[in-house]
Amino acid sequence: MDVSTVTVVSFSPTGATRGVAKRLGSAIARGLGCELDICDFTLPALREARAFAADELVVLGMPTYAGRVPNKALPLLRELFSGAGGPCVPVVTYGGRAFDDALSELAGELRGMGLVPVAAAAVPCAHAFSDDIGAGRPSDEDLVGIMGLGYAVADALFRDLPLGELEVPGSWPAGPYYTPLGTDGEPARFLKATPVTDLDACVDCGTCAKVCPMGTVRDGRPWDSLGICIKCQACVDACPTGARGFDDEAFLSHVEMLRRTVTGAEDPLLLLAPAAGEDADDVARRLEAGRLRAAQERWHYVWDPAGERRWIENELDMAELLASLVGGE
Repeated sequence: MDVSTVTVVSFSPTGATRGVAKRLGSAIARGLGCELDICDFTLPALREARAFAADELVVLGMPTYAGRVPNKALPLLRELFSGAGGPCVPVVTYGGRAFDDALSELAGELRGMGLVPVAAAAVPCAHAFSDDIGAGRPSDEDLVGIMGLGYAVADALFRDLPLGELEVPGSWPAGPYYTPLGTDGEPARFLKATPVTDLDACVDCGTCAKVCPMGTVRDGRPWDSLGICIKCQACVDACPTGARGFDDEAFLSHVEMLRRTVTGAEDPLLLLAPAAGEDADDVARRLEAGRLRAAQERWHYVWDPAGERRWIENELDMAELLASLVGGE
């Protein structure tokens, strides 16, 4: 299949989803030797209607909010974008608890706008509510897997493999949103909670207003929010003095519950549409071939003195290997 452009589309208030989608899209573009385009519709000023061409591959990344596509971003997705039968890759990120129906919902929405999913991914990231929930994700190994999926997609399209329908776990239409829980196990109701501003720390720089995807924060009056807050944490993360935060008791109880229960041990879910006549093992082999290519670019495998294959990720791993080679203790 001829692909002229890979377009990475994202709604990403804190940037994590954008980074994952761009990593995947870049690998596909490199594998196909085609152009890479970036389309970010996070902020109101960036939102423009776009009709994707039949020879344009779309990587569309969205964060998971309460187990689904963010409810305030879903109408934007439907209003702004349409397709003409070209391939796409839905990508969701999540803070380690679960992505529930977010991936199946996004895949269904993309099909509805005229795109054909050929792969999909659900990737754990550090939780937007607190950096210590899912800390370190996506890991370096996660990123190699994401890039590997991109190379596998590029290989399938370059060889014009007759791809079948991609099966995505979850319900479509999507089920109800997840109900956040507090430390007492009861529903934590913080729908109307908004960030508070420490006026002693605020320097009135206007950053919080600039990064709000809902246009809720008023420039020059950061303590006075007008409209809807989706708890995305964009203003909290971007504030240069740490003046923004939440003090809602139900919200803080839910964050603490997540700290206690989210392990951050989940691997990314990487899905690839099967070619005609392929079984699950065949698809797994294509994914592994893509991952090995990505690993060779980012790090590499070596064989240690015992003949075991070692995965070299960082300088510490290399130092340990070198020590073993020279008989170091």
